Amino acid sequence: HKYVDGDYLDLPFTADGWGPSGIYFMPRRANKQLVFGSVAHRFESEIVDPDDYNESLDSDVRQDYLNCLFHRLPGLVQQGEVVGFSSMYTVNQDDVHPMIGETKVSGLWA
Repeated sequence: HKYVDGDYLDLPFTADGWGPSGIYFMPRRANKQLVFGSVAHRFESEIVDPDDYNESLDSDVRQDYLNCLFHRLPGLVQQGEVVGFSSMYTVNQDDVHPMIGETKVSGLWA
């Protein structure tokens, strides 16, 4: 997430589901944060060992995320840091949507 103020805190949840960035963002008014991420395959498809993986945000990945965010919000101040990062969750490799687990219907996963 990135700290923001002003009109950015009034934005609705926004997602670029059709564009190449896959960027989505949503304000958190109470903390003055803009939480953002992407469902683009390049961001969400790395297969890792859940017991041994890099827990830091690589600088090139960080910059790629920010470039996508600034493309959608060109007036957003580019100074400041990304101050939080969620690093791993299970996704479907076909469309990189999160996987929660098997449902009560045998063989159906959500």
